[in-house]
Amino acid sequence: MNKKLILGIFLMVAMLIASSSVLAVPSVTINNTYVQPGVSGIVAGQINITNTGAEDASVSLQFANLAGPTGTNFQVSNISSITNPIGPGALRTVNFNINLGNSYAGTYTGIVYAIPNGGVSVSAPITAEVLYNGLGLNVTSFLYNTTQTDSIVNQVITVQNLGNRDSVASITPSDYARFTFTVDKTGSYIFPAFSTTNVMSTVVIPAGTPSNTYSGKVIITADPKTYQTTLQTFVQSTTKVSVPAITISVDPGSSASGSVVISNTGNTNLNGLSISNLPVISDSNGNTINFTATPNSSISVDMGSTASVGILARASPKMLSGDYTATLTLKGGSINTPFNVNVHVNDLLTISSIDINKDEFKPGDDIKITVEVENIAEDIDLKSVQIKAYLLDNSGNKLQDDNGDSIELESDTYTVSAGNTKKFTFDTVMPYDVSDGDDITVKIVATGKNADDSSQKFTVTDVSNTITVNREDDKLQIYQAALDSDTLSCSRSTYLNVGVRDIGNSDEDSVELAVTNTELGIDNHDIFDMNSNPDDDNFEVQKSYLLDLEDAKKGTYNIKVTVYYSDNKKSEQMIVPVTITDCSTSSSSSTSTGSASGTSTGASSGTASTGTGSAGTTGSATGSTFTYTGGTGSSLPAVTASSAVAPKIVNTKDNSGNWTDNIGFLVLVGIANILLIAVIVVAIMYVRK
Repeated sequence: MNKKLILGIFLMVAMLIASSSVLAVPSVTINNTYVQPGVSGIVAGQINITNTGAEDASVSLQFANLAGPTGTNFQVSNISSITNPIGPGALRTVNFNINLGNSYAGTYTGIVYAIPNGGVSVSAPITAEVLYNGLGLNVTSFLYNTTQTDSIVNQVITVQNLGNRDSVASITPSDYARFTFTVDKTGSYIFPAFSTTNVMSTVVIPAGTPSNTYSGKVIITADPKTYQTTLQTFVQSTTKVSVPAITISVDPGSSASGSVVISNTGNTNLNGLSISNLPVISDSNGNTINFTATPNSSISVDMGSTASVGILARASPKMLSGDYTATLTLKGGSINTPFNVNVHVNDLLTISSIDINKDEFKPGDDIKITVEVENIAEDIDLKSVQIKAYLLDNSGNKLQDDNGDSIELESDTYTVSAGNTKKFTFDTVMPYDVSDGDDITVKIVATGKNADDSSQKFTVTDVSNTITVNREDDKLQIYQAALDSDTLSCSRSTYLNVGVRDIGNSDEDSVELAVTNTELGIDNHDIFDMNSNPDDDNFEVQKSYLLDLEDAKKGTYNIKVTVYYSDNKKSEQMIVPVTITDCSTSSSSSTSTGSASGTSTGASSGTASTGTGSAGTTGSATGSTFTYTGGTGSSLPAVTASSAVAPKIVNTKDNSGNWTDNIGFLVLVGIANILLIAVIVVAIMYVRK
């Protein structure tokens, strides 16, 4: 026989043996699962398993716990693996138990796994159903309370849901006529299964309710049943009054009155009441307040009615201002009710009005505060009347100005006669070191003395006014734009001094300052960064520009000073006017006053000029040299020019000494380019080889 044929047969046999070994793997299927429905307790279940393989199969069983609508898990018990093998094609039934306990009605599902020994696991769903137990609600049937008139009664109704499913109910209060009757759970309400719920009812028994028994009820309907709870309250015979406290304001040396209202909140008429215990109140210096009650006896108040008693308070002329409390008593029969009379002794000095120029301020804005005070006395003059004003931050601390000093504004002292008023005005500036949205309290303190008795002093404080800081995100301020001399004649040069602040919330980069006038040929530009922190050197930037207007015709010109933000979409601008006049004679002299500081003196060709400023800058001309020196209050640099009239500022640049503009430099650059091209060509040829 051919050797190749023998080898082929051998291989075919080997493949058959291998395939038969694969077909011999155990295999089962789960035909059916069943759990007996129940209300509670233990129920039985079955699983039917068929051996679909060619050999006997031992099977182990596993369950995933059954989970239901409330998350409850059931444990499967009394089940074990099938150790007695199932024959090929045979069916085996396995029994087990499940303890339903007291569970919510509903369907619970899980998974059962059958795992043949050496085979592949199979699974099937398993379902258990808990049936409704048919039980409903258990509701409290009757509640009884005893109370007095003018009271509140709370009655608690207990509701038990004995069923194993939620009960949707409707709750309705009824009756308790003439009373306010409420229930904390009304309308549709769900009582959870197996739960106990308290329903709170509230009955308000008004003053004057006659002694009697009153009834109400709460109706709970849970399909298909209705439950009714009866509520009863017995109102006893009650003697009861209400006397609220009153407050009387009185000036020193005068009297004032108020009314005490007595309310009969019981259910019986009251007669023969009286006001007793009329005290005398003293201040620390022995000055007194006396009281009188009208009427003070034989006071009658019917059930559900009120009566008024007038209380008069008299204060000594030197009674110290402040608040005092007296306790009086209403008596009669079983009534013994104390009540308070509060007396406020006014300051003779009062703050009648405070006016602030606006509500919102930017840093650097002017703040104007006008305060009016009044002497309310009839015959007492006040002397040494003085007003102090403070700005307080959110923490109650005094606001500081830009020099680090507290902002404290103080007036002179004045005499204010009885019945007269006096106005005081204060001016200050909102500091730069404030934040957007800060609320600043304006505190006003007024003091004064009795003109006849300096020992009697009066102090009144008002903190009712608040102003707000409005600090924009991006805000630059041109706080200075002024010429040393705004009128030019024979000498037509001057300095323009410009100051810029960053009063916004943000730092500003690449700010451009432009000083321009086309007619005068002025076109100066500076770019710089700014910082919003007042302590930073770049919070304020100052620039000074020397303007040569020698060729200008006479007239008035507007020099435009503009600050551009970095995005160039926003700018701030000021206009600075300058006037050019004719020079009358060669020997004439002129004097001008500008906004910058200093004094300048110059002489040339028989013409002399003198300018005087506010803070001391000096300049002098000798021959053909002009010197400008910044003095006190000026940040301007010293400038020296070649003639008595300062030259015009021009942007020029001398490039004659720059070797890069030489023809030799250009030749060298050309040779270098040729050599570079040659090197590149050689490199390419070398690579191709």
